[in-house]
Amino acid sequence: MSATDSERGDESTYHVLVVDDDPSTVKIATSALEALDGVETATAADGFEAGLQVVAFKPDLLILDLMMPGADGFEVCRHIRRDPDLAEIKILVLTAHGTHENLERVLEAGADDFMHKPVDVERLRQQVRTLLGMEE
Repeated sequence: MSATDSERGDESTYHVLVVDDDPSTVKIATSALEALDGVETATAADGFEAGLQVVAFKPDLLILDLMMPGADGFEVCRHIRRDPDLAEIKILVLTAHGTHENLERVLEAGADDFMHKPVDVERLRQQVRTLLGMEE
């Protein structure tokens, strides 16, 4: 890949960061997203690594687990929404802990949308296309 292909200014490439401490969920999500034209993925296993990857990878969309060691999804959402340089990042929460209370809290923390685990691959692709404005 040339430097031009990976530059953030390339409007045809969307960067999606998948943050989850469950390797199987990461694998399913990244495989589903890499099947979409114009999507490049990166991964992080916890909230701390997510913070580093947000700076390095500059994602357009963050797919975020709620319950992780260290900084959880609620904290990551709040951190991103407080930083004006990161505020444009879309956040899709993917959780096995989709109680009404948790979903309400994460939306208040700044998430744009949420999905329940286990991952429905087609629904995930559709929500990603919608959040990134990739409607076909």
